[in-house]
Amino acid sequence: MSAEPSPPSQPHDAFVREVYGDPERAASLLRRQLPAAIARRIRWEALRQQPAGFVDEELRQQESDLVFRAPLRVQGGEVDVVLYVLLEHQSTPDEQMPLRLLRYVVRLMQRHVRKHGLPLPFVMPMVLYNGRRRWKVPLDVGDLVEPSLLEALPDLKAYAPRLHYVLDDLSKLDPVELANSGLEAYAAITLWALRTSLDARFIDKISLLSRLLVELTRAPRGAEAWLTILRYLSYTWGDKSADRIDQVLASLPEPAKEQAMTYRDYLIKRGIERGIEKGARSARRALLALIQLKFGAPDEELKARVEACDVDRLETLADAVLAADSVEQIFA
Repeated sequence: MSAEPSPPSQPHDAFVREVYGDPERAASLLRRQLPAAIARRIRWEALRQQPAGFVDEELRQQESDLVFRAPLRVQGGEVDVVLYVLLEHQSTPDEQMPLRLLRYVVRLMQRHVRKHGLPLPFVMPMVLYNGRRRWKVPLDVGDLVEPSLLEALPDLKAYAPRLHYVLDDLSKLDPVELANSGLEAYAAITLWALRTSLDARFIDKISLLSRLLVELTRAPRGAEAWLTILRYLSYTWGDKSADRIDQVLASLPEPAKEQAMTYRDYLIKRGIERGIEKGARSARRALLALIQLKFGAPDEELKARVEACDVDRLETLADAVLAADSVEQIFA
């Protein structure tokens, strides 16, 4: 395999951004997430992602989000709408989510007014949630207001802040529905991978997506897309990656199975190499400690000579320290 990229600090966010970075794929996912009555009016072929920092640089350092614009068909023409997607990967839902979204939507509108003035744009806030627990947070910021007050004085409800958001809760993902959703293959396998990254019990559901896997791996750049998914899962699974790929091999169609086997073998080889390197570092420290105990603190030149040795040579030198009368005899 070619050289692997370094693991990103936020693998979930990096993976979702890469998938949503393709306009056709993003349109497929967003169309699934939106209410049907709205989705059918959007001219998806004109969807465009807004550049980084579109909302606010301060927020961008705190949150993982995506912003899109698309024309929505209305009587007499089209009007641009803003689709704001917040990526939420916390294991426990944030009970303040409606308030967070309100803040972000206001920032979007403020930016618009500074550049274009009124009227305000229509912003559709959306949350893509991939946590271990079911989402029980209210879907409207108004529902966070003291409920006893609104129950005692119903007329106050008209003055409570309102902001409803769309929730895509991947903890409820149904693999059968996913297989028959009509989603573009990479988009569908992406949702499976996101769910599997946090719930290993979902891994076997890949067997229900065999048709989509065949479609994906046979498409242009499909092998690269499948490798991206496997790489993302390895970042989130850590040391269990090779074992979990083994777990699903029998369920994979060709050529996805062959690619998965190749990547599994790479992970095993990398694990062995890291184990050897870890052993070498420990052996170097042990050898230098022996030398210091018998001959005093080693100088920089001696440290460099030890650093250049492999594991087998380090073992030989450790035995030599015990019999040597001088440092020079160790390397004789």
